[in-house]
Amino acid sequence: MEKIIKTLDQLAVQIEKGLVMCATSKHIHRLYKENDITSAYYLFSATYLAATESAIMAFARITIPHDDSITFQYLFNLILQKARSFPHAPKAKVVSTVRRHKDQCVMLEPLIEKVRTQRDKMGAHLDRIFVNNPEKVFTIEPIDMTKVEEGFRLLLQIIDTYKDYAQKVELQMTPIEEGLADDIDYILRLIEKDNNED
Repeated sequence: MEKIIKTLDQLAVQIEKGLVMCATSKHIHRLYKENDITSAYYLFSATYLAATESAIMAFARITIPHDDSITFQYLFNLILQKARSFPHAPKAKVVSTVRRHKDQCVMLEPLIEKVRTQRDKMGAHLDRIFVNNPEKVFTIEPIDMTKVEEGFRLLLQIIDTYKDYAQKVELQMTPIEEGLADDIDYILRLIEKDNNED
């Protein structure tokens, strides 16, 4: 059971990072669309790009299988191997829950494929298409960060289920989206105030 708990914890850390970066990316994107960023363009552009890439990489880390990685596929296999060891759920319930969760993860496949493509072409590697065929770069479909956030939230619900089966404890995530938005808006107001004083 200890290995399952540690695996759940590691996946939860990646989800928390991903949600923070999604919130940052989405808020800055909204501010740009509404023309609310009137200075510190380089800072906000760099923050937006870093947050977007970080969220995508966190999502890739936990959803794209690799032999040595802690992913949801690894989690499901581990849980099925230890299905009898959950103190708050009988084996049959654990097995049927894993089946249901695998089905839910199949619905994420189109998003996972987009994330894999972006990770492979632009995130983890600098693909040669940037030199050999640069116009193809623009054919890589952008990733909707709202879909990434929805994916993270689904995966968090899955983690909460197994945490509950193991310990009757729900993972407590701090609702930082509002705090992040407030912080970014506060920085914008400070910059605007400083610009107006000049």
